[in-house]
Amino acid sequence: GVSLVDRSEEDFLSAERKAEKQRHREEGLRSALLEHVSLDLYDADLECPHCHKTGAKYAVVCDTGSVPIDGSSGHKRQKTKKRIHAQCSTCGERWRHDDGWHV
Repeated sequence: GVSLVDRSEEDFLSAERKAEKQRHREEGLRSALLEHVSLDLYDADLECPHCHKTGAKYAVVCDTGSVPIDGSSGHKRQKTKKRIHAQCSTCGERWRHDDGWHV
């Protein structure tokens, strides 16, 4: 037999709780798949990971932007790591891309 130590946490849940967890997983997956981001920008140098052609529409979905300078009204650009959603202009492939560190 299988020892209790080797069993997963879900093995100890009731059938109702397992079904609820499965529903949450499926809802999360549907939400992620249906997420639609408006791609309003274009980068002629962005390379598609599928067909390797350049040129893609994209949108920045994660950017921390600028932060206040201590005690003043000025702002400075902090180092950010941008995440973009992109779509190849040639083959239509969609992907997420983490665009390195910026100052």
